[in-house]
Amino acid sequence: MIYRYEDESPLNLAVHKLFEVIISIEKYPEFIPWCAAVNIVRKSHCKIIADVIASFKGIKGKYTCEVTFNLPSIQQNCLIEVRAVQGLFKYLHNVWELTPQDENRTIVKFFIEFEFKSPLFQKMFGIAYKHAQKKIISAFKKRIYLLT
Repeated sequence: MIYRYEDESPLNLAVHKLFEVIISIEKYPEFIPWCAAVNIVRKSHCKIIADVIASFKGIKGKYTCEVTFNLPSIQQNCLIEVRAVQGLFKYLHNVWELTPQDENRTIVKFFIEFEFKSPLFQKMFGIAYKHAQKKIISAFKKRIYLLT
């Protein structure tokens, strides 16, 4: 089963501050539910390869993701795109689109679509799917406001 979730929110923050929270994936275990560990494998100007360990109800799984992005500016949208390249997911595609409205206001569009390889993860996560996604988005918003 393929899961999808979308969210769009206006936030009273500068695009570069939002970008920093989203792109600092090595800090995700500090505030994202079910993210147990992140190891940056390779990082360049506009690409990150990372190994992520997810833990849900005592069951752990690992996946490698490729994160591509363009740097934020007040003149153009910033896109951060994440794809799983091996591991826990059969398929994972995640996009953050940050659209600056002015110096201190940004529209944030979030999209994720994924399917687990493991029937166990699929079953366990499926029960609480919408709640889990809302909790993750809420964790990002809380982190953003705590750091600003």
